[in-house]
Amino acid sequence: MATASSSLQGSSSEPPQLHTRWKAPIMSVGGWPEVVEETVARVSKEQGFTESRLPPFTEEEIDLIRGTYDFFAMNHYTSRLVRTKEPDEDVVVSLFTYIPDADLVLDSDPSWTYGYSEAMPIYPQGIREQMEWIRDQYGDVDIFITENGYSSGGSNLDDDARIAFIRSYLEEVLLALQEGINVIGYTYWSLMDNFEWTGGYGYADKAFDLFRRVYWTKYGLYEVDFTDPHRKRTPRKSARYYADLIRNRSLYIPPAHQINRF
Repeated sequence: MATASSSLQGSSSEPPQLHTRWKAPIMSVGGWPEVVEETVARVSKEQGFTESRLPPFTEEEIDLIRGTYDFFAMNHYTSRLVRTKEPDEDVVVSLFTYIPDADLVLDSDPSWTYGYSEAMPIYPQGIREQMEWIRDQYGDVDIFITENGYSSGGSNLDDDARIAFIRSYLEEVLLALQEGINVIGYTYWSLMDNFEWTGGYGYADKAFDLFRRVYWTKYGLYEVDFTDPHRKRTPRKSARYYADLIRNRSLYIPPAHQINRF
């Protein structure tokens, strides 16, 4: 079972099921959550469709899919505050294109900080809250955190903020383990900078240097020089921190300012 996920805080039980967790029940019970079916059907009707835009599963498909997973693979980057939208309120379409179907308004706490991406507020407790929700919904399933990462921009080899991100999120993973949650693995995203979604190589308009964006989104422990035809790779300070963390099997290694790059 795999799902991209962010933890959500809201006043009803619907927002968590209607955001990134809407796919999770498919592999365990063989179908959509009831609240998802009802909400998409209602929104579809309001949009003038004669039937729901959410395709139903057949009984044969449900029998084929139900229970066919080995572990819960979870990508976690951020957390959001959510509320159900008001009747006449417009929902802004974002990276999560199904948000209008969910009738949700996403927000963040003013006290939360950010990396380079304004879409990814930092709330370390969220990764543990997400796993607690999974346990409460699906029992003691094995959870593998397949992606968790910090966005930065520009050339920043001394990336202390990324180190703080990794440490704070893994502290929450450790607390989850101490609670008895079956976390079987963790993979940081990513080993090296990549061609990142709509950020790409960072050029907003190659025809106009004035609008040429040189600080593209980067997640890597290793910096990649995309102007170099050989794509030179250079380890950031976070690469050394992460290597030391793995080697010592401990979060409690020297503070960021005492860590040197390779």
